[in-house]
Amino acid sequence: MTFADRSITATPTAQLRSGGLMRLDGRVYPVVRIVLSIRTADIRIVELNKRGDKVRAVTRTVATNRSVRLATPLTKQVRVARTRPV
Repeated sequence: MTFADRSITATPTAQLRSGGLMRLDGRVYPVVRIVLSIRTADIRIVELNKRGDKVRAVTRTVATNRSVRLATPLTKQVRVARTRPV
């Protein structure tokens, strides 16, 4: 097999452009904006309490190139929600 026979595909890299919290009806929801050349991206959210211990971790598929409010509200003990593309 020669080098010319191999198919080389570039993997697009997702970038987290902004992240924040939205309060709606007494609940707090994370809002993220992912920039990517394809339509959807997988993100991983790790929720931490005030001591830095992990409360839970979830993976969600979100639309890219727009701000998206996630349907999963944060729990009461969460102080930090780390978000990164998978």
